[in-house]
Amino acid sequence: GTTSETQNPFHTYTSGGNFKIQLIITTTGNDKDTLEQNVIVKSSPKTGFTAPVVCQGVATIITNNTLSNGLTITGWDWNFGDSQTSTTQQPSPHGYLNAGDYLVKLKAIAGNGCTDSITKTLTVASYPIAAVTANAPLSYCAGDSVTLSAGSNPNYTYQWMLEGTAITDAIFNNYKARQTG
Repeated sequence: GTTSETQNPFHTYTSGGNFKIQLIITTTGNDKDTLEQNVIVKSSPKTGFTAPVVCQGVATIITNNTLSNGLTITGWDWNFGDSQTSTTQQPSPHGYLNAGDYLVKLKAIAGNGCTDSITKTLTVASYPIAAVTANAPLSYCAGDSVTLSAGSNPNYTYQWMLEGTAITDAIFNNYKARQTG
């Protein structure tokens, strides 16, 4: 165990159980008095959940992985950070209408009255907006070409298509279209 010589010590118990504490008071004349007291520390659940980065408007599964520590969990309190809540252990998939960061909070209430909660940031990404520009008119003669460009973003991947079929090695934000003839 730990000891302290302060008048009002503070101690955090890391697990539940019955603990005997002892106070020894000593006068300046070396007279002593001892008091023992049992302290009951109730176990608490350890809340946790996982959530992937999602796109706006797409429902995602937020997975509850709370550890009950042998307790009966009698209540769940979810706040999804967008004015929506749930009181189920594993909520239905949840969708966000707008891109941004949302603070998601889960609180677990155990039958012994102890609670635990956790708050995490869930990132909702926006869909990329495809805007293509050309360096020349889109109508051109055989042997000529036009370079098509989409805005560059390091978080995006690119794939140019011709009539629904991927063009081999056309995976950059620029593509040079050439008419052979």
